[in-house]
Amino acid sequence: MAATLVVQTEPIARWAEEKFRIPIHILPNPVNRPRAEVGRHSGKRVIAVGRLARQKGFDLLIDSFAKIAARHPDWTLEIYGEGSERPALEAQVERLGLVEQIRLLGVCKNIGNVYADAGLFVLPSRFEGYPNALVEALAAGCPVIASNCPGASEQILEGGRYGMLVESENVDALAVALDEMLSSETLRAKFASQGTKAVAALETPIVGSQWLDLLMSVAGKASDKGQR
Repeated sequence: MAATLVVQTEPIARWAEEKFRIPIHILPNPVNRPRAEVGRHSGKRVIAVGRLARQKGFDLLIDSFAKIAARHPDWTLEIYGEGSERPALEAQVERLGLVEQIRLLGVCKNIGNVYADAGLFVLPSRFEGYPNALVEALAAGCPVIASNCPGASEQILEGGRYGMLVESENVDALAVALDEMLSSETLRAKFASQGTKAVAALETPIVGSQWLDLLMSVAGKASDKGQR
């Protein structure tokens, strides 16, 4: 019964085109760029943001960080979010003896400041849809590492141009990427400066205009149909 279906990525659009006989449109999620906060990133903190669920791969990130933590004793890992995996993740951190370097900080009401101050953002997911946390980190000018998992991460980062991509569910590969990023302020600055370009077309006025154009088009077609 729908006049059209809106999805966020090309792979989902291809799936939808095979399943539904209606027009498919691709519109990404919008993001607000916190211009005043872009570019600080002075804290030696690796951050991750999302539900504490297996999908998000925070257990993989913790294991990866543990492999390089001794080489970077002045860096911490902070995970923001809540979910059913909290007890398991807390036990994992304690088992690794890293309670001083890895913290689960729950829900943050001002995540924009967290992105702006962090030295690195990591998205270690096993699979994603359209990862808003990744887009928010890029908008804040935060350098990023993301797993090349099913979903839109590779598309958003343009295959590694705007952030470092690593093989999904590969703890060793993620540890290598972490070590490389934490060891090089120049590399972090490079990705930070490039990352905002990845989301330039996702600013709310731009995406909002695309939605208005689509809605007006659909409404116009409905009106024409009703007059026949």
